Amino acid sequence: MQPASSAIQRLKNAVLETRSAVDQPVTKATRDQLREAARLAQHALGLKGTPRHVLIELAVSHRAVGEGLPVVWPSNERLASKVGVTTRAITAAIKELVDEGLIIRRDSANQKRFRRVGADGKEAVYGLDLTPLLRRQAEFERTVTEIEAAKLEQKRLRAVIGADRRRVRNALEWLAMHTEANTDELAARFGSLSSRTPARPTKDGIKPALANDWARLAEDAERLLAITDVAEFKLLETPGSAAFSTSDSSTNDGEKFRHKEPESDLSIENCLEVEVPREAPPRSGDDIDLKMVLEACPSVTDYPEPIRSAYDVVAAGSYLRPSTTLSAETWASSVLKIGAPMTAVAVIYAYQRLNDDASSGAARIRSPGGFTQSILNGVAAGTTDLRAELATLRRKHIQ
Repeated sequence: MQPASSAIQRLKNAVLETRSAVDQPVTKATRDQLREAARLAQHALGLKGTPRHVLIELAVSHRAVGEGLPVVWPSNERLASKVGVTTRAITAAIKELVDEGLIIRRDSANQKRFRRVGADGKEAVYGLDLTPLLRRQAEFERTVTEIEAAKLEQKRLRAVIGADRRRVRNALEWLAMHTEANTDELAARFGSLSSRTPARPTKDGIKPALANDWARLAEDAERLLAITDVAEFKLLETPGSAAFSTSDSSTNDGEKFRHKEPESDLSIENCLEVEVPREAPPRSGDDIDLKMVLEACPSVTDYPEPIRSAYDVVAAGSYLRPSTTLSAETWASSVLKIGAPMTAVAVIYAYQRLNDDASSGAARIRSPGGFTQSILNGVAAGTTDLRAELATLRRKHIQ
């Protein structure tokens, strides 16, 4: 007669085998698959501290034995030794992972975890089942992709706001140093937006509306800068008006295109209601007229509005700037050096050259932004005669 203890043990084993057969996981996995799923889960769910380390340790504890079922059986003591915490912390971490829907408890009747192979070769595994982790892997991948996209968008917004902030600061500094324009309203908006813009990344992140507010402020500041600066630049109002030179531009091949001072009430001073400093230091290209720009650069008509004034030229240059891949920061820097109108004319000229290069099929200009910036640098340094360049381009397009 066998001892009672042996009979009880056989009964327990039968119960355990029955439970294992009914509640056996069906998903197979490798250790690498579990590690990748654990990595995605911790990023998607934001797991921190002990639960994060325990999940990783459970994944690497998987052994490709038997049918490769994703059930692991490390004891709490072993996990505590690996992670470097107490067994009580391990118990709490496992509970959190269960609550998160990442693992399922499949402990034995006496709450032990182990693997046993019966006499018939069948294995019984009791421990922590990682099947839910695997089944949710696609969900975690989508979540991680969304998180990374949100991070990139936040990075982009911070870069855009940084560029717009510099544009506003540069414009305000130039206006304060060189003009008597009233910038109180712009300065107040600058201070308000600066206080709303976090210095470091935050949990809530930057809202697109804040970036839009900065963009509008930068546009308003540069518009005031252009209006103020345009009075110092003698671009004329409209082709055929009294302000244009009466000389025949088609016969002088661009050698003589200085204009007469406007005598009518349609002068830039009256239209913009800005007092022109008569002794303002001359800038390269001050005597380029609007007719020359329009005839030399027919592609400027890509700007959807009519170009009838110096202000329109600045607006057209600003509109076409992104097509040349010139950065907004470089535009603002050039405005401070050579003025908004001269910068706009140089950008329009570069835009025409880029279009001509593309239409010819030569594709000699490999870097549109670098090409445009080199023109601006040449004008600022006085090594590029924009009047002569426009005259040459005009002859090409009117032939």
